[in-house]
Amino acid sequence: MHGSPLLRALAAFVAILFLGLPLWRLTHPHAVAETVTAPVGTEGAKAIHLQLAFTQVPEKFRILFLGKELWKEPKPSAEMERDFQVPYPKEGIDLVFEIEWPGDTLSAARVQLRTPDGRNLDKTIWGKGKAEETLTFE
Repeated sequence: MHGSPLLRALAAFVAILFLGLPLWRLTHPHAVAETVTAPVGTEGAKAIHLQLAFTQVPEKFRILFLGKELWKEPKPSAEMERDFQVPYPKEGIDLVFEIEWPGDTLSAARVQLRTPDGRNLDKTIWGKGKAEETLTFE
């Protein structure tokens, strides 16, 4: 047997370190590529129409698009509608709904979105008290 055991252990440690470094970079959270999203109301925005109907009038609600507040209503009514200009890719959009109903009664909200090409898409949200749900419109 030739060579020092300490020198062999050091060589093995250096080899593991160099092989582990690329693996660490691949699995580290900062290695994930960031996606760039267009803010609400920028170039390429298209008109959509939202209609909401509630079984019980909520105390408050808001809708988020791309992490930004799209619509907030401190005193909502049983039925509401509004037009928006948002980027609408062919894959569709995700809208986050945060609704707060009074009491502990099971309630529902019907959401109808008219796409830029004129199609009507219906979704329903059910909940008691506070509800937060992401709806995808394709």
